[in-house]
Amino acid sequence: MTKRPFSPLLYKKMRNVICLLILLALTVSLCLRTFISMLIVVMTMPPNFNSTIGINSTIEDDGLLEWNQFEKSVVLSAPLLGCLFSLPFYFVLSSKLTPKVLVLTIISFQAFLSFVSPIIARSSFIAFVLVRTVLGVAEGCMMPALNSIAAAWFPTEERVSKVAIYTCGFQLAFGGIQYMVSYLSSMGVAWPFIFYIAGAIALIFCAVWGLFASDSPSACRFIKDEERTYIQERIPKLSGLSGAFTFVPFFFQIFSKFIAGFIVDLLKKSKGVGHTTAAKWCQSIGSMGSALSLFALPFCHFNYWVAFFALVSYGATFSLCVCGFYTSMTMLSPRHTGSISSLVNEVGFLFALIALGVFQVFIKTQLDNKFFFLFGIAGVLQMIGGAAYLLWGTADVQPWATSSSPPSEVVMKPLLNCTESKATIRT
Repeated sequence: MTKRPFSPLLYKKMRNVICLLILLALTVSLCLRTFISMLIVVMTMPPNFNSTIGINSTIEDDGLLEWNQFEKSVVLSAPLLGCLFSLPFYFVLSSKLTPKVLVLTIISFQAFLSFVSPIIARSSFIAFVLVRTVLGVAEGCMMPALNSIAAAWFPTEERVSKVAIYTCGFQLAFGGIQYMVSYLSSMGVAWPFIFYIAGAIALIFCAVWGLFASDSPSACRFIKDEERTYIQERIPKLSGLSGAFTFVPFFFQIFSKFIAGFIVDLLKKSKGVGHTTAAKWCQSIGSMGSALSLFALPFCHFNYWVAFFALVSYGATFSLCVCGFYTSMTMLSPRHTGSISSLVNEVGFLFALIALGVFQVFIKTQLDNKFFFLFGIAGVLQMIGGAAYLLWGTADVQPWATSSSPPSEVVMKPLLNCTESKATIRT
């Protein structure tokens, strides 16, 4: 009987399992930070709290924390501050631990912090802020470790789709955890137990991760020999700096975003810079700077430092788009911000799918300089977007923003008027 040749469609199971594990690892790590954004409403006293009147009588008064609005904002922003200082920790840890062990260590440590958080929160506000900051440092080391595993497991022609799948952990963490916390709170679960539940879930995942995850196909006990060979033949040799390089743009995005945000607000207050002017400057720098970085990335195989500085430039400039079009999106019409952001997200998802398809087509071609074309197209699109915003973008409140009509009617009315005017011209 003739042995059937190996087909990647028949043996994708193990690397699909690894993709799912990376997705869950990212989701769990983010959830251990983000669930407090909803829980903080339950664990703190509301403004003008008066226990004698019976407000929040279903919750024991001595279980609520007396934090003001400023202290709440410090608690929520502390993990982001920790992310800024995670780069040196990652370099040290990655030199001592394999990516699998590093992920296991990070989530186990985050689970421990979740277990001790209720006690520390009741004892000292400063200590709790420090715990949240350390949690951010741990989370900042998570993404490069996961990317290192992805680079060792996913062939080049599948990597984009796999990355698109496991980065859905951001949406699952920021969306799903809020529902879970609100549901548990509505069921009368005390806020300390939600910390304990989150920590327990993280430990359960650690057991699953330790059993099934592996750094590479060669270290996996569950993979078939055919799939191992298939992956190894299609994975280029990785440098020990690969995981660190994936972290560089994220680090500088956070860093430059903080600095740019404060500088822009300072210029608005002290120099009288308008909203539209500030947004156009930020968007122009973000679009053009990231485009130039994309143009430089195809040359990174000549020298690692080219890749490093290109990634630094990309992270530092691309984050300025947050102070550009993203900020203006919230200013056009405060009342309809939800509808506008939903529309922007839908368009973004649509073109992300188109980009994924284009990338897959290019990868399967036999062109020698395919990555020059891919990064070139991405850079040109960034420049076109920046130029379009520079010419027609605005961050000023629009005349239709004060309308009391429903958001759907506000969006559809210009289209209906356009249709009516065309009908009148024809008659």
